[in-house]
Formats: sequence, structure tokens, C-alpha cells
Amino acid sequence: MPPRVTVRKTSVLRDELRRLVHRTAVLALLLGGDCPAASAEDLRDTLQELSRRHAFTIEGLDRIQPEEAQEAVSAELPARLRDLLRNYNHLMISGRGSTVEKLVILGIKRGSPGMPPDPAVSLTRDGPHHRVEAVLTGPNGRPMPVSLIIDTGASNIVLPESMIPALGFRAETLQSSTSQTASGTLPVKIGTLKSVAVGQNRAVDVVVNFVEDRKLGPLHLLGMSYLGRFRFTIDDEKSELILMAR
Repeated sequence: MPPRVTVRKTSVLRDELRRLVHRTAVLALLLGGDCPAASAEDLRDTLQELSRRHAFTIEGLDRIQPEEAQEAVSAELPARLRDLLRNYNHLMISGRGSTVEKLVILGIKRGSPGMPPDPAVSLTRDGPHHRVEAVLTGPNGRPMPVSLIIDTGASNIVLPESMIPALGFRAETLQSSTSQTASGTLPVKIGTLKSVAVGQNRAVDVVVNFVEDRKLGPLHLLGMSYLGRFRFTIDDEKSELILMAR
């Protein structure tokens, strides 16, 4: 009897070992062999591990954005690195054969997924004023390019009443109010734009004041209802408006 019990236990252990080996093999296939998986939180670690394993140096690792998810599908090291860094400008310095001696990461490519909007927008001078190109979208959903004067003294964007129908507003739905200006009090009609974009920097539900054309004149104003959504500065030397999300 004891020998039979021993045989049964040995058989059970053998089966368990076989199943464990099978699961390990499947897991190795799923993980892609020795290639560390690149994900949103471990791309830097993946590159560092490859650097240690294949004895090459990396510069500019701090330029990798942690939220960027990457996936490498190639087997050869140079191609694998290109896959991992497809959203980054980089230099690969090769040694003999297909080895990599040094990897230099220059920065994320413009337009890559997860890239933040470019904070710098070109300005033009209009006498004492700074003018910027914007795209306004009203209730009709049609984007309208408009040239605006930056005015930090204006509480809201200020446009002529003649633009009300073009943006899709109905005059009767706008709120009537007054606005205090350097020239005195002006009657205004107040509405809300669906969005305002200056360069890649977009804000939604932006308040706008409409003023009679003859009283407003040619100055269409970009006021604080948009600018206040950002930390902003004007770089006169480079003629740029810098918009940073709060």
C-alpha cells in the first residue's frame, strides 16, 4: 500500500510541474521573450533596461513623457528602439555591425499623441497693440477665423454686432447689459461662444460681448474671458504670445 501512495503522489507532482511549465511558456510568449513591454508608465524603464542589456548610453531620457504609451514589435535593437521612440525625435549612433553605441533623445515630435499644445503663438504689431489670429466657434458650430487685439483690460471677448448672425447667435437670445470703457458706458449684448482657439490653445464656453459696429470701430478684442483661462505672457522680442494651461 505505501508504495502505491508514493506513486500516486509522484504522478500528481509530475502533472502539476507539467502544467506549471506550460503556463510559464505561454506567459513568456505573451510577454514577447526578453523584450520589456513599454507602457504609459514604464517607457523610461524599458529604455534603461535595453541600455543595460545591450551596453549603450542614453542622453535626454528626461525628455520622455511618462504618459506616452509605446509598443515595440521589432526584434533587432535599432528597429526596436525606433518603434519605442516613434513619437520622439532622436539620434542613434551605431557601432560595428548593427550595434548601438549611443541613443540621444531630442524631444517629442510635434503632433504626436499626448503632446501638449504649443504654448507659443505668433503676434503682429498694430500700432501700440498686439494682434493675434484666433478661430471662434459660435452656436452654429462653424469655425470663423478672426484677427483680435489682445486687451487685458477687457473682461470678455468684444466683437461687432454685425458678427452675431455669422456666428449663429440669435439677437433675441443674447443678454442685454452695459460695459464701462475709457470712453464711457456702452450698451452690449452678451453671449457664449462654443469655443475659442488661439494656435493650438483652445477654451470652451467663452463669454463674448457684442457692441454696435460704429461704436466699436475696427478693434475686435481678445479679453480675459479667454486669456484668464491661461497663464500668459507676451514676448515682445520674439513677437509671441505664450499661453500655459492653469
